[in-house]
Amino acid sequence: MTIKDIAQAAGVSTATVSRIMNHKDNNISQETRERVLQIIQENGYTPYSKIRDRLLAGNKTIGLAIPTLNSFFYSSFASCSQQFARDNGYTLLLSITNGTAEGEAGALDSFRSSKTEGILFFPGSREGLQALEEMHAENYCAVVLDHVAPTAVFPQVYRDMRRIAKHGTKLLLEDCRSVALALRRDCGSIADETIRSGYKDALLEANVTLNPGLEVHPGADFDQVFDALIEEGIDGIVCQDAETAGFIYAAAAKKNIKIPEDLSVNALEDAPLSQQLTPPLSTGSVSPKAMASAAMEALFTQLEGKPWKFTAKMIFSTAQLRGSMATKQSYSSRIIVLGSMNMDVILHVPHLPQSGETLMTSKLTALPGGKGANQALAVSRLGGNSYMIGCLGNDRYGRQISEELSSAHVDTAGVTLTADLPTGTAYIHVCPDGDSTILVHSGANALVGKNYVRHHSVLLRSAKYCLIQMEIPFEGVQQALYYCKKYHVDAILKPSPVCPLPDELLDGLFMLIPNENEAAFLCPGKNTPQEQAQYLISKGVQNVIITLGSSGCLWSCSGLIRNFSAHPYPCVDSTGASDIFISCLAVMLSERNSIEHSIIAASWAASYSVSRMGVQNSIPSRDLLDEMIAKEIPPEGMGEYTVS
Repeated sequence: MTIKDIAQAAGVSTATVSRIMNHKDNNISQETRERVLQIIQENGYTPYSKIRDRLLAGNKTIGLAIPTLNSFFYSSFASCSQQFARDNGYTLLLSITNGTAEGEAGALDSFRSSKTEGILFFPGSREGLQALEEMHAENYCAVVLDHVAPTAVFPQVYRDMRRIAKHGTKLLLEDCRSVALALRRDCGSIADETIRSGYKDALLEANVTLNPGLEVHPGADFDQVFDALIEEGIDGIVCQDAETAGFIYAAAAKKNIKIPEDLSVNALEDAPLSQQLTPPLSTGSVSPKAMASAAMEALFTQLEGKPWKFTAKMIFSTAQLRGSMATKQSYSSRIIVLGSMNMDVILHVPHLPQSGETLMTSKLTALPGGKGANQALAVSRLGGNSYMIGCLGNDRYGRQISEELSSAHVDTAGVTLTADLPTGTAYIHVCPDGDSTILVHSGANALVGKNYVRHHSVLLRSAKYCLIQMEIPFEGVQQALYYCKKYHVDAILKPSPVCPLPDELLDGLFMLIPNENEAAFLCPGKNTPQEQAQYLISKGVQNVIITLGSSGCLWSCSGLIRNFSAHPYPCVDSTGASDIFISCLAVMLSERNSIEHSIIAASWAASYSVSRMGVQNSIPSRDLLDEMIAKEIPPEGMGEYTVS
């Protein structure tokens, strides 16, 4: 007697019998449950016995019905599934369905004739899904992929494409007025419906009216369709996968439309292509290997005649934010940050070590850092349009720093992960009073020289400000300042670590921001901050700001000098306070605030930062910054005085 026979005898569906047998019968009446169980008992039906009988006659083959192989996710899933099958003594039989009912019916017929023992199935049509579920009555083992339903007769392993589509669309809607949806042509109506639902959810939450004309299926004839989208005024497109986004990039290039300046693009699936596009494509990311592993686990559990470990299992997605979305405030100008990126290894010591002294540290913390990375992250968190230029090792530290910047909406198109050198590392000694010393191993930062800057100079062409530090080769600093003058970009230079600066480098420099020790080194024979600032102004620097620690800072410009106070926050860790000062200053200037207003805001942000441990953890939120600026900036005169 089969499960289908039991269902007919009890007057219920095979799905109802399956749920009762698998103890998933909460919504089934007691009367029906008892009737089904009595028929099972009277006929001596043993669950899974028929499965075992069929397995004995089987040929150790697993069938995989998949919509397409013209997608990195699907092809990778198939490859991983084949390896898992081989490792368990099985052969994988692959069938490409194109997401159609006809293709799926053909796949299932092929699996039957091949005496396939288990099936992995990506449903593209309702008819195909129904046909698979009917095979449950034939005692087939199967796993349904990328589709979840509460009444399923087989285990389900899925990506929550509705949630992924909603999130991907919401990211675009933060700064785009009109977002189109681009779907593949060969994944079927079920996939389309799921993604479309998430897209609609995001539009609804953003109070954007759905326009059916903004849903497209790119292909070889896409150019005219793309023209129509542009005429509709779209400034964002969410794509099903990276391959679909490739059509968008090609069409945009033909129209001289820049991504992301003119058109933001986001994809719901990642692929190696994502990082080969220019700019690199922002995507969602689900591991095909993780999904194949979960699917095989669910299938082999059935093949072994064991109860399911789960009814439905979701494989989580993460966002890979790269350079294809303009998720920045429209009033901010582009701020380029050229400098170092390190992993900061923070050692907490009772006092700074002396020559020949050995100290024990009570605590060690590793945090992403480096003056360049600190400033790029702070610029973005404070509301600026942040672009990073620098080099990381292709190692664990490098990938961690890159992901940290991307997740904070820092554009990393100018960041390279190299196998030639490891990621730079800074060893920071921090005392209980917040005093600190830093030892830096440059690592990959040493590659940011003249040629590296030249290669990425295109990023500077439309920038307003460029923040530069000197933890990279000096020739890289010189080349960056050359391009800043060429493209009329205001350069803000932090001379740290300090070294002699030639007069031709200082002449015309928009802003130089040394601390007390650096100013003393750069201005031999000048004993006060006022004298030092005037000396640097005489060399052609337009603005000089000398930071004075707890005493605040001094600003000089064309004979004008003004002192600004710091704020009395308790000092826990002073590391990186100057980075946050400079970043906040640049963001305020990019929003067309006066230098005085910008310095007051930057002084508060730097003062606040020393009360927190670490650099990137101590960056204030923009809301908090705005609140403090409103309290601190006086409504009238700034108390200026002129040096005679």
